[in-house]
Amino acid sequence: MKEPVAKLGSHSARLGRTLSIGVAILMLLLSQSVSGRAETTAEGFGPLHLTALLQEQDASPVPAGRPRSFALESWQSYPLFGGEITATAMSPADAHTVYIGTRDAGVFKTMDGGGSWQPARNGLTFFPIRCLEVDPLHPNTLFAGTDYDGIWKSTDGGATWADSSAGLDESLVVLNIVIDPLNTNILYAGLGGGIGLKIGNIYKSVDGGATWIMKDNGIPRYPETTHTGGVYSLAIDPTHPAVLYAGTIYDGAFRSTNNGEDWVAINDDLPFRSDSTLYREGVNALATDPHNDDRLSAIIGGEYYVFSQARWLRVNQGSDHANTSIGPCHLYFHPSDPAILYSAGGGFHKSTDGGVHWQDAYGTVVGTMVPDIAYHSSSPDTLYAATTPQADHVGGVEKSSDRGETWTEASQGITAVVVHSVAIDPQNSQNIYAGTDDQGHFYRSQDGGATWQYACADSTWCSGINDIAVDPTDSQKIYVAAWPNFEQSTDQGATFTRVTAVDSAYRVAVAPRASSPVYVAARSNGIYKSPDDGQTWNQKNQGLPALESCGGLCPVIAVAIDPSRTETVWAGMQFGGGIAKTTDGAEHWQVMGTFGKFGEKAVESIAVHPLDSDTILAGVLDEGLYKSTDGGSTWQLKLTDVAPMTKIVFDPRSPRWVYAATEGFGVLRSFDGGETWHVYSTGIFYPVMYSLAISNDDPPLLVAGSYSSGLYWSHPVAPKQVFLPAAIR
Repeated sequence: MKEPVAKLGSHSARLGRTLSIGVAILMLLLSQSVSGRAETTAEGFGPLHLTALLQEQDASPVPAGRPRSFALESWQSYPLFGGEITATAMSPADAHTVYIGTRDAGVFKTMDGGGSWQPARNGLTFFPIRCLEVDPLHPNTLFAGTDYDGIWKSTDGGATWADSSAGLDESLVVLNIVIDPLNTNILYAGLGGGIGLKIGNIYKSVDGGATWIMKDNGIPRYPETTHTGGVYSLAIDPTHPAVLYAGTIYDGAFRSTNNGEDWVAINDDLPFRSDSTLYREGVNALATDPHNDDRLSAIIGGEYYVFSQARWLRVNQGSDHANTSIGPCHLYFHPSDPAILYSAGGGFHKSTDGGVHWQDAYGTVVGTMVPDIAYHSSSPDTLYAATTPQADHVGGVEKSSDRGETWTEASQGITAVVVHSVAIDPQNSQNIYAGTDDQGHFYRSQDGGATWQYACADSTWCSGINDIAVDPTDSQKIYVAAWPNFEQSTDQGATFTRVTAVDSAYRVAVAPRASSPVYVAARSNGIYKSPDDGQTWNQKNQGLPALESCGGLCPVIAVAIDPSRTETVWAGMQFGGGIAKTTDGAEHWQVMGTFGKFGEKAVESIAVHPLDSDTILAGVLDEGLYKSTDGGSTWQLKLTDVAPMTKIVFDPRSPRWVYAATEGFGVLRSFDGGETWHVYSTGIFYPVMYSLAISNDDPPLLVAGSYSSGLYWSHPVAPKQVFLPAAIR
């Protein structure tokens, strides 16, 4: 079994982690072979080890009173479409069949020209899809190149996938794949830099991808490594497939005339110098000219070059650039109009005069990053563009029917969005809110998630949305921690106003009573409190730890209000700050414990029992789940071997039921107040969950945000329990 590699969101505010997501996922995969039950956490026993619970979904004994419908429970996707699209490919047999690869949500397929998309990823792992290639003679055979997980193959149009990487260095990035058009059992792969500072090269397969052999004879190697400088681009002569071209990162372009066995540099007339832009950026793209088989085209350092008669000629004039990508990109020729060329990578560019002049098409395709485009030879005027999240664009697929002059969104069914925060209106579960990470976006639904509206008119603050909170007594009031900014709305998220008095906002909590106090956990500035519905704000840090390991005041990364005693608030800290408690509305804080062998572990999630103030659950990074039943005086480790717990919630109507979102095991559930836990992730594609919210309904609505596969919902059916609400004190 392959060892997954950690992949975290790129947002700078993400917590530093020593337990990788990749390790957590590996545990999840390995657990399929684990037999037996983990020991219970009754008094006298050690903490529950999650690994032993993961032998299969819902394999643990049925708790008393569990309904028969439990086995049918699963998660369903909300139609929050879009995300980061990394690659495209067309079926050679059907102009309406298109495949796209995503950063971490696998592969999607449309058979109606982008009208709707369905997942086509069964068997794929969770690694980014870097390139897609369809067999020109067998249109149901596809190859997917990944970041750090080799090459995968499907022979049934993407329905199922299998590893096809024997012989490859899987610590590298598969940047491109080309297939011999006359003998499709022959494939070539160009690999780029990967883990451990390795650098990529060229591999060849003669058995349809079953095995691979390195083929780089003639391409320079460096003393410090057995690898070459890495291959940005590959091209094969469609009429003479023994002829291939390779564009490297550092050493220019190379040609092989004997099926990749030997390579010769073709760098005459290219200004490759140590101080040259060309040298730094490499040969970004290569393409054979379908209108002239004696010409090879390239994008080098953003410029358009043609190789003919053994010489390179720069074609584009003035300041026009074919592409501004610093990494690999793609170059395409219109099959019937030799004057039209397209380039995709760092952006989308178009030429209508054979490459002499180029149009920067940022204004046409919505989104500044267009990694790839695709079109069919039978309908070349119809283009599909892969886009990434940027500013007011959520990412996804854009479609043009007029050679790229105008574009429309075509992402229905593509759930590849990174959802970092969710919230449900406590008074009306039809109102749901979601925030995304990185190039962040704020969404709202007013019909229970059936439809969603992009609700971030001012895109300057919509980045890195870490937390959303709705006032439990006034649904009009919404608070958003969009690190480092803090925003508040008084019209259900239609508009927002920035709160300049709060800096480095990370988490938000609102007390469940009229004129609700609001607390903000600030990564750099401790705790902010507003006693008057967000009108005024003051820092409330007396008693919070200031340690040398923190470089001063320890960053606060979690905050929770006791639902029964709203003057009692809990704060979780990073870098050994532990967990702190106040019983006087944050006027004074007291550290109630630190975690880890040396007390250095971060507390990133806290939940207080809705009816019992003495019962608190805390998710501790690299440790697991801790529980206190005496108001924080003592703590017991209840669950270990678990990825970071990003959110813990009690069912407000049946608080013995508890749910936890984790970065590696999906969603966990407890039937006994956090003593024992079960995996509750059926239907979730990628088990890295950033957020979780629960409604006050019976049965409750659960909403979970994932790292890359969008937003999920579930209606778990809990045993009927009736509780009288505790008086607010």
